[in-house]
Amino acid sequence: MGLAPESYRAAFPYEWLGYSEAICARAFPCQLPEIGSVKLVDYAYWSAGVGFTKNNVTPDLRYQNTYLGKGECFVNMTDPGGIISGTGRSNRCSAAFVATLSLDFTADSLTALVLGN
Repeated sequence: MGLAPESYRAAFPYEWLGYSEAICARAFPCQLPEIGSVKLVDYAYWSAGVGFTKNNVTPDLRYQNTYLGKGECFVNMTDPGGIISGTGRSNRCSAAFVATLSLDFTADSLTALVLGN
């Protein structure tokens, strides 16, 4: 018997973020200290994936993305790479395929694994 998908998942959340406090330090002085806070970019993102389960192992494969541009992503994520490079840009919001592997270590699953049930 083959391994068939056990679960299908999709999410389409929207984030309302508001404002952040300006944080200034010697290493990264504020460009405009009189502003006091930064308007974060509200955004939507989406994720769709499929999971398989065999015994106590569940691999999950999904695709996720958002419409945030690199500059908007930098504002929301404060990516150190964008600060160090001086570009004010971030790749952290780019489209991505994500794979996870979950292991279920409950007493029942370990007993079944050891006994071969």
